[in-house]
Amino acid sequence: EFLAQQLADRCAGDESRCFGAVLEIANGVRVVLRSLEGGPDVAQIAGHFGGCGSATRAFFKAGSSTFLESNLEQPELVLRDVSLDSSCLTLKPKDLVTVMLRDQHFRDSPLDDWSWGFKVGEPEKEGWFPTLSYSVYIAVRAEPSHGTGVKAVKEGDIVVGHVQRGKYIYGRRLPGGPIETPELKSWFPFAEDLFKRLHASSAAVALLDAGFFRMPEILA
Repeated sequence: EFLAQQLADRCAGDESRCFGAVLEIANGVRVVLRSLEGGPDVAQIAGHFGGCGSATRAFFKAGSSTFLESNLEQPELVLRDVSLDSSCLTLKPKDLVTVMLRDQHFRDSPLDDWSWGFKVGEPEKEGWFPTLSYSVYIAVRAEPSHGTGVKAVKEGDIVVGHVQRGKYIYGRRLPGGPIETPELKSWFPFAEDLFKRLHASSAAVALLDAGFFRMPEILA
């Protein structure tokens, strides 16, 4: 609890948007939360997980595997240049971003998915960036071609998307090893029960094994 309070004290000057949290892992996870006056109400966070406390002091317990897998975000590798407008982060390939909000849609571009987060090492700079700028997908089942110009999908295919339009995604399929000759971009069928987004650590392994960042032509 002392360590959690020390972390909270380091939020001074930015206390309205940060708090301290310490995880104790032994027969589950015990999470101790501390914030400063005027900061986030940590009792609300604890209450979400069945815990309790006050606005500045709270705790909760949870099963270790379920909690850690579903709540600890790992930084995502950026796949291509992102440079749009002042409301968006400016990013380049191999940058790391921490994603706080995913798959948002706006009236002006309802077909595009957006994420909100910050660049690792510069947490004071937050902004929007395309969800596809860091997402790598794996097919969990096979799907035949939907017609001319749309490729069939095999279970286990890994696809890096560039554009999504409804039930289709335009991008490249990654090989199961080093890229010899980059596959041309193609359209693939796309649905929630067909493709799943790879976890950040798995995506990084797939990209680095393929030599993705060594080929400028596939970053465009």
